[in-house]
Amino acid sequence: MIFCSAVVLIGWKMRDVLAALCVVILSTLAVGQSLWRWLPVSGRDTYLSDARAATYFCTSAWLLALGGIVLSILYIRRTGRRITKVADLAGLHQTHPGPAFAITVCLLSFAAAPLTAGFFGKVMLIGSALVAGWYAVAVAMLFAGFLLAAGCLRLLSALYADMYGKTPAPAEPMPGIRGQLWRLAITILVAGTIILGALPQLLMEPLLAFGR
Repeated sequence: MIFCSAVVLIGWKMRDVLAALCVVILSTLAVGQSLWRWLPVSGRDTYLSDARAATYFCTSAWLLALGGIVLSILYIRRTGRRITKVADLAGLHQTHPGPAFAITVCLLSFAAAPLTAGFFGKVMLIGSALVAGWYAVAVAMLFAGFLLAAGCLRLLSALYADMYGKTPAPAEPMPGIRGQLWRLAITILVAGTIILGALPQLLMEPLLAFGR
């Protein structure tokens, strides 16, 4: 988890950054499943100590965010602009303001910014590690979270940087029903990230009921 978070921080190819985010999600799922096995039975009826619900919530939140980022990049590519390096994100807030906003929300979720689904999931998961007595794991998750947040901020700074000192014109959106479906899918993923951040109980309560 720490290594992949560092890749997000220093990687310069978008392919490597996206792959690192995938591994972060998988490693979070693995850590959460391990915590669930070691939690005391008496503590499984609260938000903080239910590691399985916290794990599923956190991974679901980050899957939404990863899907929003990937679909946004693919949408941008279909409008004629390729994004292979982190530096290629420059100017997207001017040429593709809609996808740039979607990527921003999703990166903030990975960075565990407040009022995003990633924030609530990360807090619950670290709390579960503390309840289980895995203090070293909690510290490692905090450190990995710091690296991941710094990496997301680096991507955001690239996203809102000017393109070679110019002010490019907004790109034409993808036409037709296909373009509308792409935009609808991105909107659903971004809306899910925002809604679960503001109302986490919409997903947490079913997860807790399932865990019991």
